[in-house]
Amino acid sequence: MEVDNTSVQNSNTSLDKCEAKNDISASGKRGSNNSNLSSNSEQSLNSPNKGEGNSKIFSDRRRLRKQNNENGEGGYNKEWMDIERKNIQAYEYLCHVEEAKEWMERCIEEKIDSKEFEEQLRRGIILAKLAKIIQPGVVKKIFDAEKLQYRHSDNINYLFTVMKNINFPENFIFELTDLYDKKNIPKVIYCLHALSHFLEVTGFLHPAVKDLVGKLEFSEEQLNTVQENFEENGLQLPQFKNVEAAVQKEMGQKVELTEEEKRELYYKENSSKIIQVQSLARGYLARKKYKEEYGDILENKENIVKIQAATRGFLQRKKYNERKQYLKDNEDTFIKVIFFFIYT
Repeated sequence: MEVDNTSVQNSNTSLDKCEAKNDISASGKRGSNNSNLSSNSEQSLNSPNKGEGNSKIFSDRRRLRKQNNENGEGGYNKEWMDIERKNIQAYEYLCHVEEAKEWMERCIEEKIDSKEFEEQLRRGIILAKLAKIIQPGVVKKIFDAEKLQYRHSDNINYLFTVMKNINFPENFIFELTDLYDKKNIPKVIYCLHALSHFLEVTGFLHPAVKDLVGKLEFSEEQLNTVQENFEENGLQLPQFKNVEAAVQKEMGQKVELTEEEKRELYYKENSSKIIQVQSLARGYLARKKYKEEYGDILENKENIVKIQAATRGFLQRKKYNERKQYLKDNEDTFIKVIFFFIYT
């Protein structure tokens, strides 16, 4: 029995489509980005850390979640990874803001509203109070008007003066426009973190900022607002995890990296190799899954093609014979119709 070449090509095309469907590099659609960070951060400050008994490797990270496409099938793609990476960045930044706020509350012994923290920093009142705690003689008079005015910059300058007097490293200090004009608020928060570690080393009364990453929760709206602000102003998140080591290095002290910092450094130095290994692993798993699902088809490909060709040939012959029998059964009728049109 001869095999129809067209049939073989059609069968090969079908197999290629099956292969493409299961190829791990095929892009999926975005799923819904449901966040578990929904509560107010201030309500979570005293809550116990969930999953404390589990592995500590990524205990301070939001877990990346696989998105579902329209068919309900899980999938990973570049867009999904970018979204989750930005979510993690926004979450960690908000945690660092809360860390700075909590440290300042301990220093000035006042409660600070999280929603008003940025505006209070811009007015400089709490910064001037912090400067007064560090060096009382520097602060002459605090301008405490509620509405933001340029005179509030005097309050911020008090802190600049104190940081200069205590020989705080200049590379950690923000510019006035970074805060007053909101050009780079993350740099201001980073400066407060560095200042807390600097003061702790030099014997300041209050300990440095506490690590609150993984212990707070924020709403999806808060995360989106931070992401939009970063993208609109082209801001980069400072390396908060390395701030203590950076301060110690500037002060000429021996820097001892934590386990988390060692991991971060290792990942940064070997990111290309890690990505390559991940790609090889995903390719292996994809080929393994494809072989498990379509192994029988591949092993019997030639026989399947022959069966398909024979089946299509049988159906075509059956259809042809039915048509031929129909014409034979109605031969007299067709002849009469033809004569009718010819002779009328």
